[in-house]
Amino acid sequence: MFTVSNDKKINQLGITKIVKNINLVDFLNEVYSYSDNILCPSHAIDISNASIIQNKCISCGLCWLLTNDVISFDQNYNENDFMDFCKKNKMFLYAWLTLVLKECSGIEISSSGYSRTKRIPLIVSEKPHLIHIISVCLSSKNIEKAYAEIDDTIDLSKTELRSYSIKKIIIIVDFDEEYLTFLNNFQDCIFLDAKKVLKSVLLNNCRSISKLINLSEC
Repeated sequence: MFTVSNDKKINQLGITKIVKNINLVDFLNEVYSYSDNILCPSHAIDISNASIIQNKCISCGLCWLLTNDVISFDQNYNENDFMDFCKKNKMFLYAWLTLVLKECSGIEISSSGYSRTKRIPLIVSEKPHLIHIISVCLSSKNIEKAYAEIDDTIDLSKTELRSYSIKKIIIIVDFDEEYLTFLNNFQDCIFLDAKKVLKSVLLNNCRSISKLINLSEC
């Protein structure tokens, strides 16, 4: 459960900055343009009463991760609230991850090639010259589509990414263990269980992409 521990500072909560809606070349060259992002996606922070509205909180942990001098966390959380929110708004998970991760990351990064433009939902840069391209699928049934979209992105961006090693990552919101054998068909892709990702972040304070992979693989 997340609670306010310092009501004198809660009025500082509200807007965060994320890298969003820039082209891939600028992202790789660290020429950033920041966009505003609401710190609490479910508007569960009541600034006027210096409290968190518990029936609105989805246990995403952003308020605690980014302002732990203001918010306390007793390590009890409701993963179902988080998962239900992700199922209704898949793009939220991309924004959540880019705010969680300490590595350079961006959402909705555009790349052009073959006379068309494609948006990369989430890209994470882990130096030296290692790029993670991340796709989220709502269930195990959508794996093939998510994998094909990552491959298409890499092919479209091969000029910009030619000097980078690339890791493909698919995060599954509603993972079914019956698909574990099926995942072996995609040897060059890393699959993460969204529930494990949330647990790794909240209980292990994991904010590194490499550690998150180690703790959250399907």
